[in-house]
Amino acid sequence: MSKAKPALEFKGRMLSLTRVRVIEPDLPAIEAQLKNFARQMSGAIDGMPVILESDKPVELVGVLQSMRRLGMQPIAAMEGALANDARLCGLPVLPADMLTDARAAAPKPAEAAPPPPPLRPSRRR
Repeated sequence: MSKAKPALEFKGRMLSLTRVRVIEPDLPAIEAQLKNFARQMSGAIDGMPVILESDKPVELVGVLQSMRRLGMQPIAAMEGALANDARLCGLPVLPADMLTDARAAAPKPAEAAPPPPPLRPSRRR
């Protein structure tokens, strides 16, 4: 009896994702900020996987087009104001608490010791 060759291989690799939160749903302002970001991060932006989130509705198609023109790869949206439009655009919608829970489970960094008080110049007479 011959053993079938596997068709898939699953690997547990952590990807670096960038969350982009829309604060003001002004498409020209969003496009300008994305272009500025691309100029500053020219080497890192190409292929950057992005998760979008917003508390306000925004012209999602325009935002996606701008991101893709610059080389970013929108891969999902968070549940909320973008969910319906994201689904219509074929983007997965992640539960709002998905990334929040991951942050809560992550170990918290140790608190840094408070800085020493400033040195006072000595007064000599």
